[in-house]
Amino acid sequence: NGSMNNDSIASLYEDKSGILWIGTYGGGVNQLDLMRKPFIHIHTTEQESNSLSDNYIWSVYEDQSGDLWIGTFLGGLNLYHRTENRFEHFSDRSNVPDALKGNAVTSIAEDRSGNLWFGTYGGGLNRYDPRTSRFTNYLASKSDPRSISDNLVWKLHIDRRDQLWIGTELGGLNQFIKKSGTFVCYTHDPNNRSSISHNYVLAIQEDSSAKLWIGTYGGGLNRFDPGTGTFTHY
Repeated sequence: NGSMNNDSIASLYEDKSGILWIGTYGGGVNQLDLMRKPFIHIHTTEQESNSLSDNYIWSVYEDQSGDLWIGTFLGGLNLYHRTENRFEHFSDRSNVPDALKGNAVTSIAEDRSGNLWFGTYGGGLNRYDPRTSRFTNYLASKSDPRSISDNLVWKLHIDRRDQLWIGTELGGLNQFIKKSGTFVCYTHDPNNRSSISHNYVLAIQEDSSAKLWIGTYGGGLNRFDPGTGTFTHY
């Protein structure tokens, strides 16, 4: 327990108590107390159904109640009940209503109402209501221009106004409109210099002036002004 059990790191998350959670590619989750320093390894155990569902970790997030959500590459979603030292598993079960859609959970966010949002690679966007323990799925539809633009989601970000933004692989930046449950999509337009520079969005960060900085794969950095809907390229 003195060191990391895997050198390939996919995600880092520091919780409210100063614990650093390190999601690895093959070694599960490594837990590091920044004050005391020893590593604790959390990984899949074939003999235990209560263990982590997959050792390949995309994302880690601590919710308002202090429990930990862990998104995996192919094993769906894990909810770690810390006080009970117990995992609860959520996975894509075909044709089952109110279940998670997509087993590769790339990004996690939580809104002010306590809803959990999960971006998946292939299953679009999922919202989990902890009061009902049900998922709502948001999938791309070519026949509906107000749907999410792409089911390959890489990044979720909730800004200071409690507005959800979604970065996708092929569909640019999406804004979720709560009242209508629809999406506004911002995609690259070669004839518009104020459009996003590339449709492959990997990173979203808000600055002190409420502008969003968008990191793309192939199109560099963008600064987005939500008020005007315009992008500046860097």
